[in-house]
This record gives sequence, structure tokens and C-alpha cells, in this order.
Amino acid sequence: MSSEDGAFEKQNVMAKEILTDYRGKVLAIEKATRSGATYGLLKNACELGQQTVIVAPYVEILNRILDEVSSSVKGKKPVVAHIKKNEEMCEKIKRDVEDKKTLI
Repeated sequence: MSSEDGAFEKQNVMAKEILTDYRGKVLAIEKATRSGATYGLLKNACELGQQTVIVAPYVEILNRILDEVSSSVKGKKPVVAHIKKNEEMCEKIKRDVEDKKTLI
């Protein structure tokens, strides 16, 4: 058990209960910053082999947590899909249209 696991044992237990009891459901979880919820949910979802979507305000937050979790995850490693901001996507679409890659 890593020091991170020991420090957040209650959060790990709660995360496992949430992932088990509400499997297949959509949940919105409000939590305090640095409460261990995202860490516990990511780690336990991987260990349970569950596909889980976690939305965070910055991809850096998930990448940092994944670095922390990766050493203790026994299941499939998580994948982060970075969803770009509207401004970034609009610029990409504009370039694609100009380059004739996308027809509107």
C-alpha cells in the first residue's frame, strides 16, 4: 500500500462503494478540493475494470493524479481524453474548413 493509499483509506472505501453500488448510473459528485475523491475513484475504477468518466477543470489535474495512482493500480491503466476549449476547437474547425478538410 502506498502512502497515498493509507492517507486516503476512507476515500478509497467510499469510492469502491460508489463504483459498486451505482454501477451503470450517472452521478454528479460535489467534493472539496484535495479530498481524495478523484484519486480514489480513478484508482478503484481501474482495479474494478470499470469504464468511468471523470471531468476535471484542467487535464493537468487528471495527469497528476494518474501519475500518483499508476504505481498502485492493479487493473487496466486509465486513459485521459483531453476535450479542448471551445476557442481551441473553433480555431481548429476554421483551419480545417480553410484547408478543405471539413465541409460545412
